[in-house]
Amino acid sequence: MFVDIENPKSPLKVANILMAYDKGVVIKGVRQPKEKLTPEVCFDILKSTNHPRCIQNMLSCIAKLPDKEQALFKDVVLACFDNREQPEPILQLGRELAEKSGYGIEFAKAQKLKEGEYLLSDATVRKGLVCLKSEFKNEDFRAYDKVIFLSDEKIQFDYRVKFPKNMEFPNSSDVSFYDEKKADGCDLHGVQGIRFKKGAKVNLRIAGNLPENLDFSCCDEVNLFYCDLSGQPHLRFKNGAKVDLSNTYNLSENLDFSPCEEVNLERCSLWAVQKLVFKNREQMKKSGACLHRAWTGKLVFADEQQQTPSLGLAMGSKANGGR
Repeated sequence: MFVDIENPKSPLKVANILMAYDKGVVIKGVRQPKEKLTPEVCFDILKSTNHPRCIQNMLSCIAKLPDKEQALFKDVVLACFDNREQPEPILQLGRELAEKSGYGIEFAKAQKLKEGEYLLSDATVRKGLVCLKSEFKNEDFRAYDKVIFLSDEKIQFDYRVKFPKNMEFPNSSDVSFYDEKKADGCDLHGVQGIRFKKGAKVNLRIAGNLPENLDFSCCDEVNLFYCDLSGQPHLRFKNGAKVDLSNTYNLSENLDFSPCEEVNLERCSLWAVQKLVFKNREQMKKSGACLHRAWTGKLVFADEQQQTPSLGLAMGSKANGGR
């Protein structure tokens, strides 16, 4: 049973409420006897917060009750995890309570996110959304702090979609932010983070306003054609990855393509790059990298295990003029 926050309270206020049921409140220097904790009190707390410390303290109060009384709080314990994000220590505490009272299987089901809104673990009310579909046209997710896209099919966004602060793609091996019908990329303005599945194929072709420090180290394929990479100072790629950086600009000072199976650097602005690492000379040749004679960076071929001064090589028909 999902319990939404209807009457938000601060973590401090909730802590003071719980104190009466844990140790007893202090009045005029005298600690009063503990009050009796009931499921109704706990549901009122769930309607006021999803702060991890508050949820943990409430579950700890339940855990201190006699075994027979703990069983009466089954619905409360399950509601703590029903479309509510909780950190691992709280998950463990809830799991122990559930197994002790004989509803471990129901607990395992309850902790799995279901389609619809869910509450993030935080001091303030922050909501996320769980989506099961795979195609998105003109949706507006900006009201959510995080959206989890659970589909295991190819996930496709058209260029009109408005994105949340954070996105996760735990099941899909193919995620595209490129609208092929309009031949245009998505605008990721306002996005702070994206997490991809290990082995994912990611298409960010012509995408605008990429969030800073994207992590592609788990991705099999990455397409960043015509992207501004000024917010990506530490690009890292998976062993065997296929990477398209053609027409990109504002690349980081250090780039290592030696783990990659394929890399496309055609018409890529490399002026600001200070160190460029390839697996070997053949990989560099196939990449289409164009290094101007005046380029002063260092070129490294990993299989030769040596650093070579700028060779003044111009790979391609035209020198790289930069942006």
